[in-house]
Amino acid sequence: MLIGHQKQWQLLRKSAELGILSHAFLFWGQDQLGKKTLAFEFIKSLNCEANDKKTGEACQICDSCRSLNKGIHPDFRLIEPQGPANSKRNPEKEKSLSVRKEIKIGQAREITVFLNSKPQISHFKTAIINQAHLLNKESQNSLLKTLEEPSGSAILFLITEYPEMLSATLRSRLEGMKFFPVSKQEIEGYLKNGKLEEKEIKEISEICWGRPGRVIDLLNNPEKIRLRDEIIVKLDKLRNTSLSLKFQYAKDLADNPKDVREVLEIWQRQFRNIFLSNLKSDQLKEGYSNEKINKILKLIQKIDFLISTTNVNLRLALEMLMMEL
Repeated sequence: MLIGHQKQWQLLRKSAELGILSHAFLFWGQDQLGKKTLAFEFIKSLNCEANDKKTGEACQICDSCRSLNKGIHPDFRLIEPQGPANSKRNPEKEKSLSVRKEIKIGQAREITVFLNSKPQISHFKTAIINQAHLLNKESQNSLLKTLEEPSGSAILFLITEYPEMLSATLRSRLEGMKFFPVSKQEIEGYLKNGKLEEKEIKEISEICWGRPGRVIDLLNNPEKIRLRDEIIVKLDKLRNTSLSLKFQYAKDLADNPKDVREVLEIWQRQFRNIFLSNLKSDQLKEGYSNEKINKILKLIQKIDFLISTTNVNLRLALEMLMMEL
């Protein structure tokens, strides 16, 4: 079931009905908005043997839907970034650094060959390139050849948070669709279909920040709701602690890189709340001026971007942030 993004869904559906569907799309917007999910559900709808005539949604139970859900459909490919090839693993280094991933030329060539071949059991060959901003220069150039001479039976979806990292030439060959946060009402409507209490529905809809992917994450990992409160309490304590303890916290975070973006996001939201409180009051909330908060927010955004796109030294970047608290 899709959560929100009905405008994008209906546009795709109508284009398919009229036979004017583009051969390549660029879905862009924040992380966890549901861009990849919508692309995948639309691919299922195109191939579904019994999709809903009213909504266009796939049945989820036919052979095509089941094979797509299992990742074994012969006419579909999902491409995602890979880590460094043929390199000796260094666990200590991997703890302190964000391991650089990219979508390599070999993957781009593979998807080109795949899309240029005839479908085996479907009307279309379809593919999703997730985190497309990690396509390296050679991969982007390789994809251009496919996009300049598209096959009539192939559809490609590029999913990204950072469309500006793709070349202008590549972007010009794609039909862009921007995704926005989903309304709280739509998210609450989705949650009410489950077995949640009203309090839980309100809490999840409040802290998911309009992102369906985060809703699913919180439903699958309810302990993250409690951890969020702990992170906020820790942030408050860090403000009044010594630099050495701040640096120790930076080290602890860097040792668990998969958690860093979530922590930074919670911090970002908390500082925005403080900023808004300052605007409504004559007194500074928690001792932060809005000028100081603005500086911290910019640094958080920069670190988050570097984590997503480079092999930034996490510990060093986080230590810089700690010095601003």
